[in-house]
Amino acid sequence: MFLEAKLTWEKEDGMHEHQSTQRNGLQKMSQWLLADSRLLIAGSVLALIWAHVDYFGGTHTLEHFTHFEVAQLFAEPAAHAADAGHAEHGMTIHLLIGMAMAFFFGIAGKEVKESTLVGGDLNPPSKAAVPLFATAGGILGPIGIYLLLAVVTGKIALYANGWAIPTATDIAFSYYFGNKIFGKGSAPVKFLLLLAIADDAVGLVIIALGFTDFAQIHLMWMLLPVAAVALTIVTAKLMQGHRNHSHWLYFSYMAISLYGFYRTGVEPALAFVPVVWFMPHAKTDLGLFAHGESERHDTLNQFEHFWKPWVEGILFFFALVNVGVPLAGIGVGTLLVSAALIVGKPLGVLVCTWLAVKVFGLRLPDGMNYRMVTCIGMIAGIGFTVALFVAVKAFGSPEYAMQLPEAKLGALFSFLAAPLALVYARAVGIRPVVSTVTTTTAEAEEAEHLETQLA
Repeated sequence: MFLEAKLTWEKEDGMHEHQSTQRNGLQKMSQWLLADSRLLIAGSVLALIWAHVDYFGGTHTLEHFTHFEVAQLFAEPAAHAADAGHAEHGMTIHLLIGMAMAFFFGIAGKEVKESTLVGGDLNPPSKAAVPLFATAGGILGPIGIYLLLAVVTGKIALYANGWAIPTATDIAFSYYFGNKIFGKGSAPVKFLLLLAIADDAVGLVIIALGFTDFAQIHLMWMLLPVAAVALTIVTAKLMQGHRNHSHWLYFSYMAISLYGFYRTGVEPALAFVPVVWFMPHAKTDLGLFAHGESERHDTLNQFEHFWKPWVEGILFFFALVNVGVPLAGIGVGTLLVSAALIVGKPLGVLVCTWLAVKVFGLRLPDGMNYRMVTCIGMIAGIGFTVALFVAVKAFGSPEYAMQLPEAKLGALFSFLAAPLALVYARAVGIRPVVSTVTTTTAEAEEAEHLETQLA
C-alpha cells in the first residue's frame, strides 16, 4: 500500500514538473515573441508574402481581408456608415485596427508624459536642449529633402500631401540598433531615446492637426473626450491618497474618449492620449526601458504593464493590413520617403546639433562627438511604424491610390538606415561601450525614496 502511494506521489510530482516545464517553455516563447517588435516584423513579412501571392496569382484576397466588414461576422447587415469623415465605410478590419492603434499611441503618450517628470529626459527642458535641437533637425531635414525631391522630379502636386511621413522615428527599432552600435545605456543611446520621444510628441501633434478635416468636425461629439478628461482629473483628485489604484476605471474613460474622437472626425488613434496625460502617475521617471519600470505599480504604469503585450499583437495586425504592397509598386513616392528618412534625418540632426553648439553655445553630452551625432541621425531614420501610419492618413483617400503603396514601400525601405548606420559606425571607429550610467537597483531605490518625499 505504501509502495503504491509512493509511486502515485512520484507520478504526480513528475506530472507537475512536466506541466511546470511546459508552462516555463510557453512563457519563454511568449516573451521571445513579444520582444524586439518581432510580431510587427512577422506581420510585415506575412503581409509582403501575401501581397506577392495575390499579385502573381491575380487575386485580391489581402485587399478583401483588409476591407472586410466586421459586422458580417455576426450575420448582421453591414454597419451603417458613420459620420465624421467615415461615411463611405462600415467598420472594416482596417478601420478597426486603426482605432486599436489608440493603445499604441496611448503608451507613446505615457512615455512622453513620464519624460516630463522629475528625473525625466525633458525635465528640466534645459537639460534636453541639444537633443531637442536635434529633434527639430530630425523633423525639418526630412521634410526639406522630401519636398525638394518632389520639386526636382516635377511631382510636387501629386506628393505634397505626404510631407509628414518621413518625420517619424520608430522608438523600438531605433533603441534596438542604438544598443547594438553604442552599447546599452550609453550617452548616445540616451540622446537617441530623448530625440525619439520628442519626435513622438511632435508626431502626435502633426497627426492631430495635419490630417484632420476641420470643416467636417462635429464639435458636439468633442464633448465626450472633454468629459473623459474631466472625469480623469476628478477621479485622480478624489483618489489622491491611493496612487496605485486600478487603471480600469480610467480605461472606461478612454473608451468614451475613443468614441468621441471617432464621431467627431479627429484621428481616433489619438483618443487615449488626453486621458493618459492626466492619470495618476509616479512622481519621478527612471527612463525609457529602465529595468525598474516593471516594479512600479502606479496607475499609469499598470496601464502600460497590462496593455503592452496586447499592443504587440495589435502591431502584428497593423503591419498585416498596411505593409502588403508588392515591390512592383515602387515609384517616386518610395524615393521621396526613403531618401527623406535615410538622408534627411541624419543631415537635419547633424546640422541642428552643430547650430546648438556653435551658435547657441550649448554643449554636447559628455562622451559624445559629431560622428556619434551623425550615427544617431542615421538610426533615427528608421521611421517604420509611425511612418506607415502617417502614410495611410496622408494618402488614404481614393485620389491617392497610386501614391499610397509607393509611400508604404518608402517607409519599409527606411530599414536600410540600420545597416548603413552599422557600416558607418564601424568605418569611423564607433564601438559599443559598457555604460556607467544605467539605471541600477540602487538608483531605482533612490528614485523610490524621492517618490516618497514628493508624494
